[in-house]
Amino acid sequence: MVTEFKRIQIGDIGNALMLLAEVYTDARRALAEFVSNSSDAFDLCRREGVEDRFVCEIILEERKDTIGSIIVKDNGIGIPYETLLELPGRVALSFKRGDPHAKGHKGIGLLAFASFCERMRIITRSHRCLETYSAEWSRESLRDPDRYPVKIELVEEKGKGLRTAGTQVHLLGVSVDKEHQLKKTKLIDFLKSEFAPDLRQKSYDLVVFDSAGKTAVQPGRYSGILFDPLEIRTPSNEVISLDIYLTQKRTSQKLGLFVRGKLVIEDISAHSDFNHDPWTLGHACGEIRCDFLRPITGRAGGVASGSEWTRFREALIGIESRLSDRIREVLEEHKSRQARRIFKELIRLLPRFGRVLDGINYRARGPAQGTKGPPSKVER
Repeated sequence: MVTEFKRIQIGDIGNALMLLAEVYTDARRALAEFVSNSSDAFDLCRREGVEDRFVCEIILEERKDTIGSIIVKDNGIGIPYETLLELPGRVALSFKRGDPHAKGHKGIGLLAFASFCERMRIITRSHRCLETYSAEWSRESLRDPDRYPVKIELVEEKGKGLRTAGTQVHLLGVSVDKEHQLKKTKLIDFLKSEFAPDLRQKSYDLVVFDSAGKTAVQPGRYSGILFDPLEIRTPSNEVISLDIYLTQKRTSQKLGLFVRGKLVIEDISAHSDFNHDPWTLGHACGEIRCDFLRPITGRAGGVASGSEWTRFREALIGIESRLSDRIREVLEEHKSRQARRIFKELIRLLPRFGRVLDGINYRARGPAQGTKGPPSKVER
């Protein structure tokens, strides 16, 4: 038999594009891709010397208790026309690939819209351009790219162009079965964890609007005693930043892993490599930040295995003994304080106990000798 070699090819491009979009089963995580793009746009501004008060706004446009559409807008660097033209042909080949600072680098984030809405319209103006351009994407653009190509054009209608640089992403036709995930309260709870490092460092303001008004997204706060060290390094001199808080009582707060400012593992103790003490004791919460890891594309998220993960794991295992000792110290200090409080309370209550005991003794033995008792009845 003749040996043959065949290239692996995608037999159905439309089906493959929809499968990539369906990676995002949680609409909040899909929406977060557009916040990540805004964050990267702000970072590019800073690198090019543009300083401003950067703001990313999420506008939930409600109609009769339903979310008809969502707008994600920013005042970042904008998208040049040439780049906007290339985006449809760059799926899985991100312009940001190789950029160690960028959150996005897979080239599939824009497809996230199709996991929870029908259409997406990108309206953008580059900081080096006076014109505004738009790009229309739809689920049909993914299912049948030849028949329904992405439409890119100059925004010529008066009053529709952007006055300053930035990008607006209009997400239209939100799926009814995804609306409950995008309610304001649930969305804010998700975003304050997902982008906690950015929000804590005040890299930009993140604001959510709905019919009730606007709410600024604030990072979650951790309770407890800060663990020292604040950073560790791998043998390759790669930095892992630690923001770990130790609590005296078991806490419901998690110790999350962030890569390039995005949450990739919600609870490090749930990972098989760290499913042991001291991580599972329930007395540590906060953030671990490690930018050299490679997030994976998947329904559950996570980090790719390989040499990067091995270096990360070994660095963290190297502090386990110290972390265990510090947790033990915190618990012992807590017990000592409790014992001191109980002792002080007993000292404070002793005089009261003494008076009670005196009363009990008096009733038990009757009047002491030499004292007059109650007068006796006189017999007649």
